[in-house]
Amino acid sequence: MFAANLALMLWVALIGAGLGACFALTLTVALDHAPLPKLAGVLTAFVQGVGFIITAIIPYVAGWLRQLTGGFEWSWVMLIMILMLMLVVTFRFSPVGYNKAICMT
Repeated sequence: MFAANLALMLWVALIGAGLGACFALTLTVALDHAPLPKLAGVLTAFVQGVGFIITAIIPYVAGWLRQLTGGFEWSWVMLIMILMLMLVVTFRFSPVGYNKAICMT
């Protein structure tokens, strides 16, 4: 995180691979959660809509953090915190506990 410039091309490649995988997963993961095609479509639309809104805001926040601090360290901290939140959400919305997570039953 603090030596990001040392292997810049490696970090760019890893981030690109991760983002590519995330996009493909968002297109297919709803099929694991919804038994009916119509419900899978609704869930996919929701996930993509919210996901695109979040990913549109993050670069502005990262730029604002860079402007405040003069470096990208806090942007990396923000991304790590978001990653941790995504891990919690992923486990919460696993296919096994999906009904509990969505229906709050």
